[in-house]
Amino acid sequence: MPHLYRVFRSMTGFSIKEYIRLRRLSVAAETLLSSKVKIIDLALRLRYDSPETFLRAFRKAYGQTPSAFRKSAQEAALGTALPGLKRVHLRCV
Repeated sequence: MPHLYRVFRSMTGFSIKEYIRLRRLSVAAETLLSSKVKIIDLALRLRYDSPETFLRAFRKAYGQTPSAFRKSAQEAALGTALPGLKRVHLRCV
């Protein structure tokens, strides 16, 4: 298994654990922008242990709470980039 971890890190720049964490937060941000799902439901859907855990992880990644993120997105003009939105992509070799 350690070989898989090394190969994954060399291809993506992330450990598998980091990638999964960032990907879950990316999905959360996109969902907050595209739907009216309750934040507690989103936290549970993305398999966080509690809404508080989700809130802390989201705030650490995006610098604001999920509700503030959603509100700022609603106030932003359509077609403009939102500050703080991070997307995680795999680099193809």
